[in-house]
Amino acid sequence: MHEFKFTLSENDYIELITYQNLNDPLRKQLAAFTRFFPSTIFSLMFVLSLIRCLLENFMQPGSIVASAFFFIFAVGWFLAYKPFVTISVKWQIESMKRYGKLPFIKDNLIRFDEDVFVHTTPETESKAKYTIIERIGKGDSAVYIYVNQLNAYIIPLSVFESEQQLNDFWVFIHSKQNNAKLNKTK
Repeated sequence: MHEFKFTLSENDYIELITYQNLNDPLRKQLAAFTRFFPSTIFSLMFVLSLIRCLLENFMQPGSIVASAFFFIFAVGWFLAYKPFVTISVKWQIESMKRYGKLPFIKDNLIRFDEDVFVHTTPETESKAKYTIIERIGKGDSAVYIYVNQLNAYIIPLSVFESEQQLNDFWVFIHSKQNNAKLNKTK
């Protein structure tokens, strides 16, 4: 049995969203499209502006300015995409705070028993079998236990007293997930 009591922060939630964008196959594709498509369009516009400048022998200062703008925007969008996502998640959290809600629950107790795991918050208690787990991931600062494509339990790495305890939990949760998958297919 493993039991962890912890408090989540806004940074824990932001890191979950970042982890999802970098590791979930569907979100990776969407993030790549969102990151590369505008950069590609502005790069193409830069090349066309540059060709126009060359054909006009640099006589049009507006074409030079437009070329510079397209180049700067293409490179800037590509480089600023990840900070932009982080800022937008922070804005989402601030917006939800105004309505008295957060996209995550701060105080958590999660216990992993032999057949089920129990998640307790100040408002709720839920019990689930391991068959509900779709996948397990480990980010820079937390373990993520996904119960569907969008929802995951966040367990901060700081709750583990040692690397050995983390490894023991990692082996335990994977064995439960694998056993659950085997039982589903029977």
